[in-house]
Formats: sequence, C-alpha cells, structure tokens
Amino acid sequence: MFDRIDRFIKKAARIFGEIAGWFLFVCMLLVTVNVILRKVFGSPLLGTYEWVEILTAVVISLGLAYCAIVGGHIAIDFIVNKMKPGVQRMIAIICGSVSCLVMGGVTVSLFLYANTLALSGEVSPTTKIPYYIFVYVAGIGFVIFLAVLLLDLYNSVRRKNTHES
Repeated sequence: MFDRIDRFIKKAARIFGEIAGWFLFVCMLLVTVNVILRKVFGSPLLGTYEWVEILTAVVISLGLAYCAIVGGHIAIDFIVNKMKPGVQRMIAIICGSVSCLVMGGVTVSLFLYANTLALSGEVSPTTKIPYYIFVYVAGIGFVIFLAVLLLDLYNSVRRKNTHES
C-alpha cells in the first residue's frame, strides 16, 4: 500500500515539474516576443510583465516537489554527515517535522488567500487576469510538495533512504 502512495506522489511531482517546465518555456516565449515587438515594431506585447510574473510564481510552486524528489535543493549537510547515523536520523526527523508544519501552514494559507481573492474579484491591472486561479494552482503545487516532505519524514522514521527512484 505504501509503495503505491510513494509511486503516486513521485509521479505527481514529476508531472508537476514537467508542467512547470512548460510554463517556464511560455515565459521565455513571452519575453522574447515582447522584446522583438518592442525593438522591431516599437510596440510591446501588452500584459507581458503580468503574465511572466504570474507564471513565474506558478513555475516555482509547481517545481518545488520535483526539486525535492530529485534532491535539487541546496543542502548544507557536511556537518550532519560527520555525525553518527542515529543523530543524523534524529536531525532528519526534527527538520522534516518542522518543514511539514511550515509547509502545511503555507499550503492552507494559499488556499485561504485564493478564496479571499476569488470572493473579492481581484484581477491584474492591465490584462484583468483573475489572480485566484493561479493562487489555487500554487496551492496544489504546495500540496504535492507537502506530500513529498511527509514521504521523506516517513522514510526518515522508518530509516529508509529518501528519494529512492
């Protein structure tokens, strides 16, 4: 049962990482087209700044879980690696617990904020894009990231290596 959950979380993180990559590609295209239109025709693409700003937030939130799965985050563990395995495990459990609590709070806050934005009807100034949709997407990205953190914590408690693929 746990192996199926483990595979599901890792697959979801990879899919979200792929989606984040495509959104990053769209950002690159928007900026490139905007620069070309501005230089060649003297008229920029209206709303480029807003779209790049929104998509960048989405890219980061959707890419966090994948980054955690592949161990792409910055870790300063050269001191911890010199400690005994039992101490390393306890540090991993404490750090994992704190990370889960903080990211759980961030995740809940994102959904509450998205709901507030939806109720208020707040939109971007130039293109009138409703913000709440993208905050919900960011919240979903954080749900997957939280699942990865919980998986790591569970593996630390069980003394398994994390991020086994």
